[in-house]
Amino acid sequence: SSLLLATIYEIGGPLTGVLSASVAKQLPLIPHVGIRVNGVEYFYSDHIESRSVPVMKEMLADCPQVTLDLGPAALDDEGIKRILAELELEWEAKDYHVFDKNCVHFGQVLAQRVCADSPDGVPQPLIQGVLDVSERMLDSLPEWRAKLGRRVMNEVTRLVVVSWGRQTAKKKEEVADSLGVDRGN
Repeated sequence: SSLLLATIYEIGGPLTGVLSASVAKQLPLIPHVGIRVNGVEYFYSDHIESRSVPVMKEMLADCPQVTLDLGPAALDDEGIKRILAELELEWEAKDYHVFDKNCVHFGQVLAQRVCADSPDGVPQPLIQGVLDVSERMLDSLPEWRAKLGRRVMNEVTRLVVVSWGRQTAKKKEEVADSLGVDRGN
């Protein structure tokens, strides 16, 4: 069977410092997670996306990243497609939540459903720090500011993520065409 991999990217660049200042704590990164199996990377942006690994390597080549080997996949491509079809209705643009339902959470859910060796998906000690970036982002703020930040930051982030997903779709297709690989969706 194929290996299941989780790739964790640092996509914030200079925005990581800006976001850190706004939440009154130093964030180690602004994470993005993609789950790779059989040459395809699956992730959540404005919808569940599936892109060839070479396309994502090209698109995010400048982002620091680490790829974790989660062991063999329990499902073949058809089984993964069935899982994705089940998840699609719960992972649309309207469902995105910067703190509670983002690409990191999606990666964990997909890994749990596909990983043969680990029913937990990405092992908790490895993923918890990445989850904490979003889930605990506001815990250094006074309660009133955290409540306001939770609402405002989620709306702004959803707009940014949805816009980014739509804006980069064409670029991902162009990269796929230049590499001679499937465009994905």
